Amino acid sequence: MTLQQPSTTGLGANVGQIIPAKRPSHTRPNIAGFSHNLIQNDEIARGRQFYSTHGFSPICMIGEGSFAKVFLGYTTPTSTGQDETPVAVKVMTKKSLYKGSARLIATREVVSLRRANTNPFVVRLIRAYQTPCHVYIQTEFCPAGDLFGLMQRTQAFPVECARFYIAEISMGMAHLHSRSIYYGDLKPENVGLTADGHVKLLDFGISTILDENTPNCIYDQTTGAYRFYTSAGSLDYASPELLSRSPVGFTSDWWSLGILACEMILGGIPFSSGDPSSDCDEAICERICCTEVDFKGVDSCLGTTHVESLLTGLLIKDQSSRLGAHGTNEILSHGFFAGLSWHDVYALKLAPPLMPKLSSQVDVSYFCESFTSCDINLSNDRNNDPAEQLENIEGFDIHFYK
Repeated sequence: MTLQQPSTTGLGANVGQIIPAKRPSHTRPNIAGFSHNLIQNDEIARGRQFYSTHGFSPICMIGEGSFAKVFLGYTTPTSTGQDETPVAVKVMTKKSLYKGSARLIATREVVSLRRANTNPFVVRLIRAYQTPCHVYIQTEFCPAGDLFGLMQRTQAFPVECARFYIAEISMGMAHLHSRSIYYGDLKPENVGLTADGHVKLLDFGISTILDENTPNCIYDQTTGAYRFYTSAGSLDYASPELLSRSPVGFTSDWWSLGILACEMILGGIPFSSGDPSSDCDEAICERICCTEVDFKGVDSCLGTTHVESLLTGLLIKDQSSRLGAHGTNEILSHGFFAGLSWHDVYALKLAPPLMPKLSSQVDVSYFCESFTSCDINLSNDRNNDPAEQLENIEGFDIHFYK
């Protein structure tokens, strides 16, 4: 399987500044149950009531998943927005967490975030708490959206631009692995972008702690690392071992980085044909597990070196031979990063190639309007049926009504 020649235009005129999609200026959506036409005192009272029940003051919704909604908000009841940094708040009903593996996902996310909470490339956990009917995860807000949104506005990144993002993601991943955290879901949607243009790894619901204390972990003497069995992940970025139901580990994260690096540099995912009629899940699985990708000629095409080697090494199907199988230094010392100071990367001293354009701390122009324009509708725990009030979930503090 040979990749088509990438676009030579790259980001073109957009280099140096991320251009957000054209959207109307943000207006605060209505909180369900209240009228838009409220005087200021009623607005304050509304904020206090919502804060008392849910532990944050909402601004708008910024995302939604299968069992969670994500809001932008403040951690005080009546903030004006001038003296406080907004936060992202993931809200889940306890009822939804009792379906399938959702409860385990929520608990894993909090455990991993607490363990990884000291790295500039991992989103910072602020608070995890619960009420009788809901659980909440407050993290720092990434106002420039995510890498997926950025990549939608481009066909391929210039190599130097991609190198910046790959380097910061690699540093974040290296930190997770040093804390025995298997990330498990690296993809553009889970790479947040800060107001300064740096990356933050988001969404740790699939993450797992891999060490001697983890049930059903297998120690691989060849690589000196632990592995475990799982079927959770995103298909396009899933490793061959995950799809074949073999034990997975840190090397599976490096495979996902290889797919993401290929997408950034070459403008496409290597195991997708580009034809929806032939890209069913079964076909993609078979290509990932059985088809070799030929990156020969990529370096000469791009006028660079080490891209072929990086992509080939990260996408080796045998995880024991994959780049990174014998430790993070295999990644960080690769020729693709030659001349890069990892100290400067960690210290955020490298100038991001693309700078977000934001008008305020609560500018949501990098988020989908179908979310940001929604009414904020969260049920009041105090009014809920007692049957909806489920037992406390481990790892989440108790929020007391105020």
